[in-house]
Amino acid sequence: MAEKEGVMADRVIWIAWGSPIPGREERAVEVFGESVAFWGELQAEGRIERFDVTLLSPCGDLNGFAVLHGTHQEFADLVEEERWIRSVTNAQLVIEDLRIIEGITGDALAEQMGIYREAASQMAAAS
Repeated sequence: MAEKEGVMADRVIWIAWGSPIPGREERAVEVFGESVAFWGELQAEGRIERFDVTLLSPCGDLNGFAVLHGTHQEFADLVEEERWIRSVTNAQLVIEDLRIIEGITGDALAEQMGIYREAASQMAAAS
């Protein structure tokens, strides 16, 4: 992972989507393009580390996903922005099964697992 101002990406935002809502297919393609362009701008501006987009073969209710890599603070700032909110709103209006989930990765993963191990050991001690 690239280092930015001494902080490495330790979070992801996982964005997954299903099929376009019937009758809204053309707008869904436009919104997809707008979203990818927005994520590219975020990366170019150094506001996220990077992003990856994956389109899936037919598998049920999931047609694809994107993973944005950044820091907790970058994402905390991002999700408060009007452009992010409009982007998510536009997607909700044209696709089914939209999922947006923040996850932990990188150096933060070890810290999170340490907290989990501590909690698990307390459960074992209480048994």
